[in-house]
Amino acid sequence: MQIESLAGLERTGHLYSHETQIDLSEQTIRNLEGFYGGGRLEDWKTYDPEGAQSLEDAIRQKHATAIVYGLDGIP
Repeated sequence: MQIESLAGLERTGHLYSHETQIDLSEQTIRNLEGFYGGGRLEDWKTYDPEGAQSLEDAIRQKHATAIVYGLDGIP
């Protein structure tokens, strides 16, 4: 790869990611509802309405999108 031939470069690494769907257990849903209750979700909506909506959708549908990351060396 061209990047590995750059002058002064000492090390390289890789960043891996994979997007997957996960099912939410009833306990996870209760935990999310408990944490985001009491106004936290309403506060979140003021600065990130799409993120808050994604959480509401995940709770309602009982599944969510997760992105898993892995590192190999120093990316």
